[in-house]
Amino acid sequence: MDISIKKTRMNVNPYAVDSVKQKPFKETDASSGGNAPERPPDTVSFSAEAELIRDAGRRIKAMPDVREDVVVDIKKRIDTGSYKIDYDKLASKMVRETLLDVSG
Repeated sequence: MDISIKKTRMNVNPYAVDSVKQKPFKETDASSGGNAPERPPDTVSFSAEAELIRDAGRRIKAMPDVREDVVVDIKKRIDTGSYKIDYDKLASKMVRETLLDVSG
């Protein structure tokens, strides 16, 4: 008797969206002849805090990455020569950021 084992490779993509629609589960009871009512669909509810977090995330995503009004103002001040850099303030912020990164 010849027994051969064929290894088959399943080509499965775990990230692919399954296009097969599954029918809703319907519980049947043998004593009622299979006429049990359908189970209600599952539901999910979120707390008020979760809703606030979701809304805040949406507002943040809607914000521009660059504040154009600030950029325009600084460019005008540079062009007119009225933009002055406070080097002591700049240096202390750089040191503070470095210390925060290191202690982090």
